[in-house]
Amino acid sequence: MYTFGDKPIAVEVIDGNQQFHGAINESVNYEDPNLNVAIPVSSIHGNHDDPSSFGGLSSLDLLSTAGLINYFGRWTDLTKVEISPILLKKGATRLALYGLSHIHDARLSRLFESRKVHIQAPSNHDGEWFHLMVVHQNRADRGPKNYLPEIALPEFLNLIIWGHEHDCHIEPQFNARRKFYVSQPGSNYYSISHLEPNKQEYQKCQKKPQPMHYQHNQWTFFQSLGRQKLLKLLKPQATY
Repeated sequence: MYTFGDKPIAVEVIDGNQQFHGAINESVNYEDPNLNVAIPVSSIHGNHDDPSSFGGLSSLDLLSTAGLINYFGRWTDLTKVEISPILLKKGATRLALYGLSHIHDARLSRLFESRKVHIQAPSNHDGEWFHLMVVHQNRADRGPKNYLPEIALPEFLNLIIWGHEHDCHIEPQFNARRKFYVSQPGSNYYSISHLEPNKQEYQKCQKKPQPMHYQHNQWTFFQSLGRQKLLKLLKPQATY
């Protein structure tokens, strides 16, 4: 609900609504005259909210049909993936936004090997557009066909926002082979890989990247159970 309000939006979608294909609601929420949207939010899905339920419904479809977000980067045909950017303009700034929602890493690896993944830049894109891509895949090498190598992505990209990984490496890291930067925000909660008490999570704010501490992380508590204690907990209690 925080996205609603009367604040004017200066961001313009200049290529129409067709790039939000695949979602139930393919329109741009802040262009709907029946909605007062103050904060435009666009999102891809990850591995925990993918459209795997009955009818291929994702939780992001519900948020999208409610007018809360713009759901993009969803692919219903997993025999090929053709990614065209959403072209956005604000004043003199032009942004080409590419989305790749989560696809099982082994399947995505086969698609790349078969050259069935095509990421298309807009025509006359040199120097005119800032190319930003959002992905949600394994970034760390977890074995053959179990991650997305950065080298598989095209070098015309400027910045990649990499989801799925829990570790926070939000400062953009330069890929010397592809000449683009990768920012990995990490998880906004402490998981099993976040047991270091002094480890901090961040979010990005403003145009120039400035890390900002989360004030309220979601803690997860763990307890080690020995065999005897576990058996005692599982033993049925007598009732009278």
